[in-house]
Amino acid sequence: MAIDIANAIVRSSSNGVSIITNSTSGLSIESGTTTIKNNRPAFFAEGNNQNAWNSYTWSGAWGVMPFSNILQNYGSCYSSSTNRFTAPVSGVYWFTHTAFLYKNTDTSATSYVHPAFYVNGVWSSRTATSQGNLRIRLRSYYSGGYYADSQINNVFNLTAGDYVEVQHYVSSSLQYLGSYSAFWGALIG
Repeated sequence: MAIDIANAIVRSSSNGVSIITNSTSGLSIESGTTTIKNNRPAFFAEGNNQNAWNSYTWSGAWGVMPFSNILQNYGSCYSSSTNRFTAPVSGVYWFTHTAFLYKNTDTSATSYVHPAFYVNGVWSSRTATSQGNLRIRLRSYYSGGYYADSQINNVFNLTAGDYVEVQHYVSSSLQYLGSYSAFWGALIG
């Protein structure tokens, strides 16, 4: 038997009770046990070419970071073909992005990278602080090469169907290491 309550379906069977929203089972309680299975959407994806430096294919512009190696994808909410997480249900989601970057000696002395989360293809105003949207900026003021890490985190209130992707603004020819660059997130409430 199923009951529809505010677009969430409560389904009971001889095995227990499940709550389903947008075809995603969010909570299952098995009969005869105290086991509660929480099927919250969550994913973890790494960059491509796992053991090699990858060159950005854009310069002086924003571009979507590729994360084609999916290690976890509960709810099938992350697509490696679009490099996007799509929210299967409305709620509060937490996201993290890390990157390991390299600037070689041939690039501009003031090369820099801006990592940012984009929601529905737009630099989200939901990341705003009193200083603006940028969470981190990596910049070099010397002509030698360097390695750098970046990490950004954010929490977004998403509606089912909203998508999140990571974009970088790259000022000149830089590289990132695929196996040390990742994007992950999960529904937290």
